[in-house]
Amino acid sequence: MGDEWIQKPNEVREAVVNYFKVHVSTKVWKRPKLDEVPLQRLTDANKVGLVVSFSLLEIEAIMKKIDGNKIPSLCVFNFAYIKAFWYLIKDGGEDNV
Repeated sequence: MGDEWIQKPNEVREAVVNYFKVHVSTKVWKRPKLDEVPLQRLTDANKVGLVVSFSLLEIEAIMKKIDGNKIPSLCVFNFAYIKAFWYLIKDGGEDNV
């Protein structure tokens, strides 16, 4: 069963089983360890920088660059829609209704 077509159900089954045995089986191998490797740690100042909120100006700059045909998640609205109504969305929509 090398380069030839197989059509018999039992041969197809055998080929599929063999393929997955080779490609999905767990191989035992020695994994590298990080014992005694000096790792840098974040300073308190670095940690604070990880949780800083984005400014409205930063968000608007990114919104201008984004392709309008993209969809940010499983949301049904693409970025063209979001860009068109950004003036309503940006402040949470509370003051603009």
